[in-house]
Amino acid sequence: MRRLIALLLVLVLIGIVYTNVIRSRRFTAPSAYDYPMADSLDLYYYNPEDVQIYLQSCTDLGQLARFLWTEYRVDVRFPQQATLEDQEKAKAYWALFNQAQYLEAKLKQSRVWKDQGFNNSDIRRLEEEGLSPQVIAFENAYGPLLSLSWTLGSRGDHISMIQEYLVAQGFAIPIDGSYGSQTRDAVKEIQRRNGGLMTGVPTLHTLAYIFEPSN
Repeated sequence: MRRLIALLLVLVLIGIVYTNVIRSRRFTAPSAYDYPMADSLDLYYYNPEDVQIYLQSCTDLGQLARFLWTEYRVDVRFPQQATLEDQEKAKAYWALFNQAQYLEAKLKQSRVWKDQGFNNSDIRRLEEEGLSPQVIAFENAYGPLLSLSWTLGSRGDHISMIQEYLVAQGFAIPIDGSYGSQTRDAVKEIQRRNGGLMTGVPTLHTLAYIFEPSN
């Protein structure tokens, strides 16, 4: 009789422990549900709304994952084990997850570009116009030259510089810092070779062929 009572007590104890474990699992979501914010992000990205959405997504993902666990026993850490019904319930989570991943990649890339010396205006052009970093870097380096004078008789260090590059390409012109007819004709020849308008006034494309002819 005592053995029977002891056995019943053990079974009751096992039942209590099992119930508590299940209850604990149901109402205590794993800490792994937290979505950690990535390192090396550009938090001063040109579009601050994207930064705010990303930061909010990091918080919302953990909360949504816990909700799915406590309410439906859907564990987003193991999507391969999810039933079709579970997948349907977790759609909002995965949509938010994909959005966070997309914005995270943008903010990481923006940080890389800023570390290379580009500013928000440059990065916007890189993304929206599809320009390469090399093009933006060239524009930043040589674009200011276009605002200088390139009329016949103009003088300046910018003219001496372009003359040096033209001489390096085989043009027999003086390096005197004066934009004379010989220098203008050399510029026209560069424009002709590369299918540009032969105005004799450098454009950004003309400068690219003069300063970086191999590209």
